[in-house]
Amino acid sequence: MMRKKINVDHDFIDSNVGSNTHHVPKIDMRKFDGKDPVTWILQMEQYFDLHNVQNKQKVRIPTLYLEPNQFVWYRWL
Repeated sequence: MMRKKINVDHDFIDSNVGSNTHHVPKIDMRKFDGKDPVTWILQMEQYFDLHNVQNKQKVRIPTLYLEPNQFVWYRWL
């Protein structure tokens, strides 16, 4: 059974596949507005390294930090 839960306050992301559970702490990160993508990506990568984020979450987590126009672009990828 596969369960993924994301709370609205971004306090944690719980990804449970079988008995493998990994909690990701809250991110204090600005939303990506299309400006300075290199710095934003580097900050996300530092967060992932610091909190040992699983690869399967490294795409899903940043989507929570996209401004509406950037999220529309992401949806069409």
